[in-house]
Amino acid sequence: MDQIFYNGKIITMEKANAAEEMKDAPEAVLVRDGQIFKVGSLTEIEATANEQAVRHDLDGKCLMPAFIDAHSHVVMSGQMAMLADLTGCVSFDDVAAVLRDYIADNHFTKEEMKMVNETKKIFDKDIKVNATCVRVPVLRGHSESVYIETKKPIDMDKVFELLSNSHGVELYDDIENQIYPMANLFIGDELVHVGRVRKDLDNDYALSLWVVADQLMKGAAYNSVDIGLKMIEMGLL
Repeated sequence: MDQIFYNGKIITMEKANAAEEMKDAPEAVLVRDGQIFKVGSLTEIEATANEQAVRHDLDGKCLMPAFIDAHSHVVMSGQMAMLADLTGCVSFDDVAAVLRDYIADNHFTKEEMKMVNETKKIFDKDIKVNATCVRVPVLRGHSESVYIETKKPIDMDKVFELLSNSHGVELYDDIENQIYPMANLFIGDELVHVGRVRKDLDNDYALSLWVVADQLMKGAAYNSVDIGLKMIEMGLL
């Protein structure tokens, strides 16, 4: 189903300051099947939408669709999680103050709870996950500091062997030569890069690692294609 949100100012966080952003902001956004599909003028949006599109008059409000990365275009941001009302905001500090309202009752942000819930859904409902999410000024890319506890003592040789031979993963780890993953190194790259792999100093059942990937390349859509190709290779499709 197509939905058109129009007669407003759609904030994409691409300009240098909030006042400049809102002055030249597009007036409409097209949401297709729950996904942000296009941002632009109402004429552009109506030309793209189907005839049965449901229209929502924004009545002049400044809105930011979904939680988006500060330097990523809103079209790339994925799920239409919300429409945050930014009317009256004149700085990005004002924008941040509005977004602070979108925090779960347990004081975790919705992005943090998404990591918890999606990990449980994908791996195991009983897996324990504790996440802290922050936004940093990079063009794009997700970086994670991951701490893992296992049931058996960890053999680091096997860890490095597993990471070196895993499909879609590059072991990028040579700390003596200051080689480890950084988001600015892998823009447009389709792999997940892992570095800083080390065993816990006090716990034989734990290790830490640093993981970086371009979320626009190695995201849900690309993963679906990757899984589909693997299923064809295995004769499952």
